[in-house]
Amino acid sequence: MNILVLFSSSEIGGVEKSISRMVKASSDDDMHYTLASMAPKGAWYNWAKELNLSPISFLNSQQTMPSGIFALIKYLLKEKPDFIYVCGLRLSLYLRFLKFFLPRVKIIQAVRWNPSSESVLDKRFRFIEKWFGWLIYYYIANSTVAKDTLISMCNISQDKCNFVHNGIPTPGNVNSSDHNTRKNHVLYIANLHHVKGHVAFLDTIKRVIRINSNVHFFFIGRDDLNGLVQKEVKRNNLENHITFTGFLSDIEPYLMNAKLSVLPSLHEGSPTSILESMVLGVPVIAHDIDGIPELISNNEDGVLVPIADYDAFANHIISLIQDEPLRHQYGQNAKIKILKHFTDKKCADNHAKILKEILKK
Repeated sequence: MNILVLFSSSEIGGVEKSISRMVKASSDDDMHYTLASMAPKGAWYNWAKELNLSPISFLNSQQTMPSGIFALIKYLLKEKPDFIYVCGLRLSLYLRFLKFFLPRVKIIQAVRWNPSSESVLDKRFRFIEKWFGWLIYYYIANSTVAKDTLISMCNISQDKCNFVHNGIPTPGNVNSSDHNTRKNHVLYIANLHHVKGHVAFLDTIKRVIRINSNVHFFFIGRDDLNGLVQKEVKRNNLENHITFTGFLSDIEPYLMNAKLSVLPSLHEGSPTSILESMVLGVPVIAHDIDGIPELISNNEDGVLVPIADYDAFANHIISLIQDEPLRHQYGQNAKIKILKHFTDKKCADNHAKILKEILKK
């Protein structure tokens, strides 16, 4: 079976990392993946090459989208993949239009977040899928809640969608358990974007450092807000308490030194950053929204906080920083869960099972 995995971007975000890792972990001889992007070569392309995944870019920096679409059509006519696994709403619209010229093309739409909010993006997504979902062969979400939204709010048939949780590789130092040497570091692993809630979270940080000024926060991720968060940090006099690292291809050294991770996003899917923290025994405190409760069991391997309850967020950070035995127990429980249920190999096997089933239809 030949599957073209098609990304709309050549930057590295959660979707690019998780699906590329899934492809890398696939050991099924019947599954043949090709990774490609409809954007010029960038960070994702270079990272995928380092993983020996032989990525393709259908567009160079001197070309416009029509050139990329023409290159894609040539590829489809030559290679005749069984499926196009597309990541990105705008890109899936282009592909739906192509179906009128290439009717045998089977499009699988990746749904990497829960599109249930009243945001413009989610409303647009629901409208498109409600009226033009018939052009999509199948949907694969990365959480049960996103699958349920497809069924209940987009009128997608139950037999036309499923979910596969993200998975991550097993780190080489997964058995390291020296929690006593970890510093009072709290990691926020997410690209800087409005839906990630960095600016609102600054109030939580101010509450934390009023109680414990030795806690230091790291914002790890690409800046998609053109310095907005940095300006707010400066305006709130928090420069000495927050470090911006930018995008990092390897976050393990930071995780091995950290006591906690946080994810106060306003909307989410099934975040890989949570899995990356948990597998190394770093408990996560996150908003109780969307697909996050499918990853974190509250007060067992992490903490779920009602959305926008920043007082509670601060209290949990302070408490877990101070309570080493409880933090260690959460971390150990988290590690066991990830290694059992959320590996990249399990993600690849679940994808293979679904794709084989729908190919028989």
